[in-house]
Amino acid sequence: MSVALSRQDALNWLVKYGIIPYWDSIDNKVLFRKADVKKGSVLSVPRNVEEEVWPGLIKILALKNEADCALVRKNVEHLLKEQGKLLY
Repeated sequence: MSVALSRQDALNWLVKYGIIPYWDSIDNKVLFRKADVKKGSVLSVPRNVEEEVWPGLIKILALKNEADCALVRKNVEHLLKEQGKLLY
């Protein structure tokens, strides 16, 4: 059974695990890293699972350049801040 995920599902996943995208200007591609969140405020996910999910997130969120990454990163950080999970 195939399940279609929405942009909101992808954003929710990033917020749930406190992960933000960034643009690697050397390799010209999207990478992901852990946001600066308060310890224990977000769930943990194994690195291999993260890496399996990244291609789908990139596609669903249409991350094609640095500006796309910056917009999604701002959205995720805003949601984390609203939930009191972001350090700053």
